[in-house]
Amino acid sequence: MLPKHFVNNSNQLNQKINIPAGFGISLVNNTTSEELIYARFRGVQIIFCRVEKIYIFSGHVLSLQVDNQLLNAETWHFLYCQVNALKGKISDESDSSPNSSLLEPDQSSPIFPAIKIEISYTPMEDYDAVDCFRIKFCDMCMHIDEILLWKLVQFYQDIPDISSSAVSLKSHAETISELTESDAVQIRKCYFGTLDLEFGKIALTVLTVAKSDLPTELDTLKRQFQIKLVSFENAIVSLPPFHRFRRAFESFEILIENLTEFYMR
Repeated sequence: MLPKHFVNNSNQLNQKINIPAGFGISLVNNTTSEELIYARFRGVQIIFCRVEKIYIFSGHVLSLQVDNQLLNAETWHFLYCQVNALKGKISDESDSSPNSSLLEPDQSSPIFPAIKIEISYTPMEDYDAVDCFRIKFCDMCMHIDEILLWKLVQFYQDIPDISSSAVSLKSHAETISELTESDAVQIRKCYFGTLDLEFGKIALTVLTVAKSDLPTELDTLKRQFQIKLVSFENAIVSLPPFHRFRRAFESFEILIENLTEFYMR
């Protein structure tokens, strides 16, 4: 049972959830029944409250570990995010204990969580007002296996809502100005008072395979993207923070496009 505090009246709601041992999520290809990755979130704390029409959400995760589940993978590491990730230490189950050294003496919050989230949101009639949206990631190690990479892309494209959509994010953005007034009403704008996305340092490793070792369907997918990968180990990557203040976006799709262009440029 999850320990939690709950307060509720006509105008206010307050709920706190602690999951010290964490939880796991497995990603399985529905077509082939092949497990691709398994993600483990440890030391999870979630705080949710509502005051009048304002929804406030905050939370953190002490460590995030994502494992490559492909049978013939050279290494099971895919992503590891924690304060000591760049020191080469992969924690075991005991590190998720509430008595971990990552916790302050009052055991209420971590000094350096792997992921920290703060959101303040107010739904309006015609738009979404987000007074504060902050997500911060700690240092992380990432091992990109080429076969797993293209299997994940294949999985993403096989999602019905995505594969059936013929409009890309870019064409969607160009179409916004051509919408009729009735169509525009259905697309909710989003306004951000503060929008922050920050990453720690990333130790990146890429493992490529020979063309003959890449399954035919994945090789075809790779040629569509026209991307050539190069093998390397433990390259330290620093991503710039994405900061926006008092910014409006025509839709969440436009926001995602802005994020993509910012980090891919």
